[in-house]
Amino acid sequence: MNSRDGRIMDLRVLIAEERAEVKTYHGLDNPETTYEFVYAAGFAEAVQIASEKDARFGFLVTDVLLKPFHGRDLANRIVGSFPHMKVLFMGDRFPRVLRTAGLLPPNAQFLHKPFNALHLVKSLDELRERGSSWLDFILFHSEESAEDKP
Repeated sequence: MNSRDGRIMDLRVLIAEERAEVKTYHGLDNPETTYEFVYAAGFAEAVQIASEKDARFGFLVTDVLLKPFHGRDLANRIVGSFPHMKVLFMGDRFPRVLRTAGLLPPNAQFLHKPFNALHLVKSLDELRERGSSWLDFILFHSEESAEDKP
């Protein structure tokens, strides 16, 4: 499926972060990237953008700690509209701490802040190649991690 501008819709990325400077922070205003980035300043704006009639996203990049809920809550909220969407979490804390606190799902892909456009694109490429959709992830990975426990 192609979008209006000819790009493949599954390459559209919704980035949800509370910092207003999200676009310049990531340095993703480079037109040569394969991905099309749409920015949301926080949870509410991300939900609003994802619920728009013409919204099409293959990826969600979300801060783990996204107020008033969390990135995991955002992914769960919009997965019905985008069942094949892949999720990449980002944060400035260590993944082990976030997983221990129950904020980052086991086996979920994580990108440590700060990062640049090259790091983000590389992580998206890896997720695209071998990552599960969020729906598959929540249906199957949570069962696998429960089985791994002694």
